[in-house]
Amino acid sequence: MNTKTILPSIVQYDRQNYGHFGQFGDGANIKAFFLQSVIDSTKLKEIHLVNEIPGSEQWPIRDLFQRDVDTNRVAQEIKPHFENAQKVKFFAPLTLTLLPMEDGVVSAEMPRAEESEEFIDGSTWWCLTRQNFYRFRHNPNIPQWSILDWNSANTRLVAIDGQHRLATMRSILEDGTNRRVSDFGEWRIPVIIASFKAATEIDKVPTVLEVIRQLFTNINTEAKTVSRSRQILLNDIQPNAICAQELIQRSHANDLRDLNLRDETILPLLGLDWRTTTEEESTDVTQNYNSKGLKSVVELRDWLTLFILDDDCSEDQLRIFDLYFGIDESLLTEMRSHNHLLLNRTEEFRTVINQDFIHGLGTVLDQFVPYRNYIKALRKYEKQCTESKNPKDSEKTSNFQHAFDEKRYGRNYDLLVSREQIERKIRSIEDEIRRLKEKHIP
Repeated sequence: MNTKTILPSIVQYDRQNYGHFGQFGDGANIKAFFLQSVIDSTKLKEIHLVNEIPGSEQWPIRDLFQRDVDTNRVAQEIKPHFENAQKVKFFAPLTLTLLPMEDGVVSAEMPRAEESEEFIDGSTWWCLTRQNFYRFRHNPNIPQWSILDWNSANTRLVAIDGQHRLATMRSILEDGTNRRVSDFGEWRIPVIIASFKAATEIDKVPTVLEVIRQLFTNINTEAKTVSRSRQILLNDIQPNAICAQELIQRSHANDLRDLNLRDETILPLLGLDWRTTTEEESTDVTQNYNSKGLKSVVELRDWLTLFILDDDCSEDQLRIFDLYFGIDESLLTEMRSHNHLLLNRTEEFRTVINQDFIHGLGTVLDQFVPYRNYIKALRKYEKQCTESKNPKDSEKTSNFQHAFDEKRYGRNYDLLVSREQIERKIRSIEDEIRRLKEKHIP
């Protein structure tokens, strides 16, 4: 252990939770640690959903991974259960993590977790500290008496799993004096607050998004089935899934630009069913989700597999990567040996395909005449709905803009706008997308 350090009396953290400290062994050069605890129901408002984090809609496609909250499920299933006095209330802990924030958005890099033995409040603690963001402290001999401190000014407590339960309980909390759960103030909500650290000092520190991405992926490997689309968007080791991600990211990055600065020849994100749910995928694809856009994530991946790149890490695919992509021989050898990419070489693979493949493939798709006509019509429709020189139409165009944002990213910033108005506009957008597809795509 390091030399004992006596810290000066400086209030660095303004939030605190007690609980049981735990950690897991090294895996993929990352070690997970956590505090198992409870929180008062009154503190639920301090826990955020991922899509409430400022700037989250600008994250790359592969990091927009959390399932959207199904408001109907919250209102019609979970909330009535919690409000029913005849029902037993119990559920597994919410899984939370702490996100460092800088200038109002999530930090690009995760500060390294420093381990040290420190003398705090008259006791000796073994600490895992991330600068002035947060600190886990525990005594290895009595881990059940552990403490998590964090600074609420620069750290967000975010739900990685259990978002529907969280949304329901926050709704009950917001009911105020009219709430139907009379003892809600007495509830103590079980939580696990988790994080990662590099396994050794020489290992690269995972980024903030890699941390929550891995937490989400690990949890949902054993949890309720994630849709096939989301599985593809989360996959960091299969070449065809990564190529599908980057092709969608091309549209996503373009649509993040101002409406007048976008490349109007590139397929809009609205033309891709990249937020498809498990329920939608289980229905007749020719009648339901496939009609909402030009391609689904599953179709893109399968299309890449069947017609362009062959099966993941097959000899034919590796030959293509060697002849046309110029991928490093050592990377090809690893892919042949493991039948997938190793995580520490994924970014290298992404860089190569973006230089030599994605832009060219995207351009071919954009210029295919039926697709080109569909893209042009879809761009024109959005401009017609969101641009107006008549001041009387400002509310209408504003509502359409919110609806386009929600349809595109799954998020609408303006909470003052009526849900009924937004949902009506979203239905209108979906109907027009479907009509344009039927008109322009034979």
